Amino acid sequence: MTLNTRIDKDGITKKYLGKNDVFADLFNYYLYDGKQIIDKNNLVDVDTNLIINNPNDIKRVRDIYKRVEIKKDNNTTYLLLGIENQTSNLNGMVLRNLLYDVMSYDKQALDIVNSKNNDTIKSKRGYHYKDLSLNDKLSPVITLVVYFNHKKWSGHKRFIDMINVSSPAMKEYIIDYKLNIIEPNFMTDDDFNKFKTEIGLVLESVKYSNDKKMFLTTIQNKMNYKNMNVDTADFIKSVVNLDLEYEEKDGKINMCKAIEDLKKDWKAEGKTEGIELGKTEALNQSIQTMHTNGFDENTIARALSLDPKYVKEVLAK
Repeated sequence: MTLNTRIDKDGITKKYLGKNDVFADLFNYYLYDGKQIIDKNNLVDVDTNLIINNPNDIKRVRDIYKRVEIKKDNNTTYLLLGIENQTSNLNGMVLRNLLYDVMSYDKQALDIVNSKNNDTIKSKRGYHYKDLSLNDKLSPVITLVVYFNHKKWSGHKRFIDMINVSSPAMKEYIIDYKLNIIEPNFMTDDDFNKFKTEIGLVLESVKYSNDKKMFLTTIQNKMNYKNMNVDTADFIKSVVNLDLEYEEKDGKINMCKAIEDLKKDWKAEGKTEGIELGKTEALNQSIQTMHTNGFDENTIARALSLDPKYVKEVLAK
């Protein structure tokens, strides 16, 4: 069976990253350097809709949001974890994530107050802070951006960098917020090897998506490409923007055909580039020869139907 179905990028990304094993893998890499602290079986989906009704209606929707219980050293910690996927740079991402986290904390506070009232009297947002006690604690909220692009993230990574303030003393009184982000551009082989699921292969494919040789090496050597998961193959196809055709059997993908097709396409592309390069070199040689024989720049340009500026640039080399 050959897969040709085109799946929208946003949909396939949320579906793939929303898998508990992949979600846990990303956070274990980012928070714990690959150590298996977050158990996929302890992840619970949380409503991605964030709403503040007072004073004005404010609504935001996260990409993926989950709750996890971590037991370590006889202590139990509850975390709220969110993932936002990006395929392009967004300068205001740090501000958007800050808003998500603040709204998440506000939602927790409201839930605490309502739980005290046994849900018989629902507190309104904006009026519930007075009912919080010193013993009421909120669960940490951590939002992670996964950047599916081979380029460096060029947007702000700290909220303070968006604030127009020049006084160092004043900065001490302004809240700051760090953008948590995974950038394939800066990841090494050691980083990719810390993942336990195929998301490591996906990120490595993204890193080398602009390098044909390294991309093929990654697919061929870093994973059993004859037995790849269907959703991983679909995801790589989506985020790397490749028109891949591959065969599916029993939920697994044989990438052999896709790899051979890529080799043929890129080999043909290389030949075309070589032909064009050869033509350019021959043309430049003709310009140099004519100039050596006494022809000026304008005469050469007219004879070869070229822009005089191009002729001048060639002769200047």
